Amino acid sequence: MNREKISLEMETKLRARKQELLVRIKREMRKNISAENRRDLGSGQEECDCANASQSDYMHFLNMSSQHVIMKQIERALRKIGEGSYGLCERCGDEIGINRLRILPVAVYCRDCQEELEDRREIPYRIGRNKIMAFCS
Repeated sequence: MNREKISLEMETKLRARKQELLVRIKREMRKNISAENRRDLGSGQEECDCANASQSDYMHFLNMSSQHVIMKQIERALRKIGEGSYGLCERCGDEIGINRLRILPVAVYCRDCQEELEDRREIPYRIGRNKIMAFCS
């Protein structure tokens, strides 16, 4: 399959994922805002209620932060498609494998460069099953 076909396939997938993510972010924001309003209306909350609310806020923040990172990765991949450089490793310039792009459309490194950077700890984490599932879910 040529690069133009894979770019078109991935662009469709990335745009759909971006739209899903936007819907999810809006829903989460509405849910969190309404939860904050309910908390503000409640008076005389117990300490454990406040602690639970703080924990919930923190988890919401982590979730939103993760979604923000994924959104930036999608936008970067879409920009690269527009520039014609999608699917090229940012480190060595070789083509990123089609199977890798299908699994992780936001990949910026070929497998060899990704592994080398991870071994040298130049990137903070391995893009493993959890990161792929975060993108795909």
